Amino acid sequence: MLDVVERVGLDKDGGLFLESYRYGSHVRTNKHWWLQAETLVGFMNGFELTGQPKYWDNVKLSWDFIDKYVIDTTGANGLPSQPAGPTFFNRTGG
Repeated sequence: MLDVVERVGLDKDGGLFLESYRYGSHVRTNKHWWLQAETLVGFMNGFELTGQPKYWDNVKLSWDFIDKYVIDTTGANGLPSQPAGPTFFNRTGG
């Protein structure tokens, strides 16, 4: 299942699209925060179960996306520059 997610749902920036067709046509390209959390956990679990380095690479790629576009490091709670949806996390405690 992770191989299919990687092939048709994972963007090159590490964000997961909301909805894709079987062969990678993206129907809904939103990248909501909860999808990114599920992606991180799913690929981490895949790595733990199989030891395949490509899954760990996707964990790192997904975390980079989350860190860059989902976590609000400014305290502004504004919208990210990518279509990932609104930010929900704030490292500054605000």
